[in-house]
Amino acid sequence: MAGMKALVFAQISLQARPTRVGEGWTCGFQRVISAMMDSFEFNKIAGALLFSVLVVLGLRSLGETVFHVDAPEKPGFMVEIGAGDSSAGAASSVAAAATPLPVLLASADAAKGKKAFKKCAACHKVDAGASGGVGPNLHGIVGKAMGAADGFAYSKGLKEVAGAKGPWSYEALDSFLTKPKVYIPGTKMSFAGLKKEADRANILAYLKEISPEAPAFPTE
Repeated sequence: MAGMKALVFAQISLQARPTRVGEGWTCGFQRVISAMMDSFEFNKIAGALLFSVLVVLGLRSLGETVFHVDAPEKPGFMVEIGAGDSSAGAASSVAAAATPLPVLLASADAAKGKKAFKKCAACHKVDAGASGGVGPNLHGIVGKAMGAADGFAYSKGLKEVAGAKGPWSYEALDSFLTKPKVYIPGTKMSFAGLKKEADRANILAYLKEISPEAPAFPTE
């Protein structure tokens, strides 16, 4: 009886204790699986990064293809400049009107010019024998030498060009009224100028009326 109990206990002990070979195989298999899982995760991350790089490069290449712009052979653009002195060119460009001055003067209205002259009346007087104000007296201005009004202190700029430009012709007055500081650099006159051709022509007609020795309007 005692022998039977010992035999049963021995069998139970053998069944309950795992073999070392089984344990080693199980642990090795688990390590292999774990390593494979780690490698799979790494491959997924590396694959995702590689895919992202390929997408960026592909979009860049596509953008260059769709929005490609050929570079010019020479950067910038050419600006043609006529020969001669630049200041002389500026003055001549002022004098050149879209409509020839004789055509404008042929239809000029002195009455309208008198009204337009109100812009100038704050500085210039037009009565014969009147003294100058902020600007010189303009009575008899047409055909008169530049800088010739008695008792008026002209600007250095006007004195320097007076001899070369000659008297106040209709052409000279038109150029001066267009842009005073361009026609006579250094002038003290602060007036910006008259943009409208008709206004300038009408004022010239009015100045002719108050200039007893004014020549006739040019016809060509």
